[in-house]
Amino acid sequence: MSNCKILFSGFRDHSHSKAGGYDWITGYGRDSDVLMLSDMPFGNIPLQKWIVRMPLAFLDIVTRLRRYRYDIVHLIYGDVTMLRFLPYRKSKKHRTVITVHMDIERRKFKKSFISQLRSFDKIIVLSRCQAKELKERYGLDSEFIPHGFDCPKYKNVEVRDERGNRLDEKMVNIVTVGKMYRDYDLYRRVVSAHTGNDNIRFHLVGAPEDVKSECRAYGNVHVYGRLGDDEYYSLLSRADYCFLPLMFATANNALLESQYLDLPLILPLIEGVSDYAAPAPMNRFYSTESELNAMINSLGKSVKDGSLAAYASRFSWENIYKRLEATYNSLKYGQ
Repeated sequence: MSNCKILFSGFRDHSHSKAGGYDWITGYGRDSDVLMLSDMPFGNIPLQKWIVRMPLAFLDIVTRLRRYRYDIVHLIYGDVTMLRFLPYRKSKKHRTVITVHMDIERRKFKKSFISQLRSFDKIIVLSRCQAKELKERYGLDSEFIPHGFDCPKYKNVEVRDERGNRLDEKMVNIVTVGKMYRDYDLYRRVVSAHTGNDNIRFHLVGAPEDVKSECRAYGNVHVYGRLGDDEYYSLLSRADYCFLPLMFATANNALLESQYLDLPLILPLIEGVSDYAAPAPMNRFYSTESELNAMINSLGKSVKDGSLAAYASRFSWENIYKRLEATYNSLKYGQ
């Protein structure tokens, strides 16, 4: 058992389902405290609003002030919450940890962020490819510890799309979820290419408004408004496949959710996906658009035999907490 006193600093992203989100790391326990954005003045401002920068700044300032009461402070969404251009000071007694979620190559002020990363005692990344990139491009050592996820608990309910239609279980139903790093240009082309296939129906959840607006014109696409957790998980459990047209991946909540619900995924063969996705034939992978279209044309109803759910259990938060405990101990005791 660890004797490290730890402060977790971060936020709850309410765009995630109840079982999703990296803030579940705060269930670690083991003599740890939590400081959240919601604890700050105006801390309930949505993350999408520019004015959220003010409570985010409060959070980082308070974290810096409180860190000296702890052996370790862990910024769980550090690439969002950390003040720009202001590194954390090194201390032999008080160690600092940051988890990086975003694609570093796409962020503003990249050079400054890399400089800030150098000040941390431990950088945690959520994919092997991100660890490789940090080492090869910037000479930064990091540790890959997977994102955790526990099996969702929900009530099975009826789900209807914006037009009041229910999922037809006689069809091959393909659900696509989320916004982050999704290639919706590819999605539009795929949907258009399969408008003549009467056996396939696409279901679109949580997409940008412009994508939903365009896809409403397709008769083979069911577009959904905001779904509660019971509706969301009920829809996933009744679908045959989850298609995620990802352009970049570290951890992906929709991928983890789908596997726990025994829902096979259709995924691109890109780095980051393989850290979490069960290999073929449990999931299906494509390299090109032509491969993807041929794959969709060949799909039948999925067989759910429990193998994906069994695979997903390796990412349970309790398993991740054990990995974290070893990392924290190594920082404090130099193991």
